[in-house]
Amino acid sequence: RATARVLVPSLAHGELLVRMGLPAANLVAVPPLVPVHLLPREPLSPPGPGKPLRVGAWGISDEAKGGALLREATRRLAGRVELVLAGHAVGEPEPGIEVHGTFAPEELQGHPVTDVHVAASGTIALESYGLVASEAQALGLPLVLPLAGAFAERFSEGEGVLFYEQGSAEGLAAVLERLATEPG
Repeated sequence: RATARVLVPSLAHGELLVRMGLPAANLVAVPPLVPVHLLPREPLSPPGPGKPLRVGAWGISDEAKGGALLREATRRLAGRVELVLAGHAVGEPEPGIEVHGTFAPEELQGHPVTDVHVAASGTIALESYGLVASEAQALGLPLVLPLAGAFAERFSEGEGVLFYEQGSAEGLAAVLERLATEPG
């Protein structure tokens, strides 16, 4: 007996199943319902002349979550951007890159990775939801995201979000440079 309906966490995941032969009519996109219990943080003052833009990225659990891409974009903007990473696969600190290991969810509210001007994702994975983006929004942080997967479905450019081409360190660096140099 054929499956009547298949629940998928995003339209992007549904498209993958269609490419594998599942009829599109059988798919129903149901985003995960993930409660986020965080309060907005007091925003940092904009970086002044000669001060770097602080960029936070957490949930860096493996290579697919984009730690290397975030590092490369930061290196391209040496001195203009500081990157704060947290997670299992953050690597070693280097000039302009501060690293923190894993943390308990209840520690995120006051964690150094969220004491930033903007949150960014360097993911090269096809995100099904993007919990980190929801956490950043709850904290009141603007987002820099790859235009792919659930991010493209859930967020709109200019509404506290700027997009770049997924996998492009150059594109990510361009967006971060814009944020570091443009007022407001």
